[in-house]
Amino acid sequence: MSKENESTPSEDDLIEEALAMLDQEDEREREQQHKAEGKDEQPQSQDEQLDLASPTLEALESHRRPAQKTACEQCPHSVWFSSPTEVKCYCRVMYL
Repeated sequence: MSKENESTPSEDDLIEEALAMLDQEDEREREQQHKAEGKDEQPQSQDEQLDLASPTLEALESHRRPAQKTACEQCPHSVWFSSPTEVKCYCRVMYL
């Protein structure tokens, strides 16, 4: 073997090194997300734990949300409107 081959890393070595760096970055990101989630965690009621597709529904107090749970609450095609007196939903698929 020549001296040049000994000083330059092989392609496999370079790939392993790159993968190791990516793994380290992923681990750091997971740690940061875990820390951020831990800070933001608050005890929530079951109603608040639902994933709502509508920012309008998310912004409403739980007592103003529909009492009967519907599929529209999670549907990305629903458009929710709220006024001080009522909450309405418009369906962009069924036009209701």
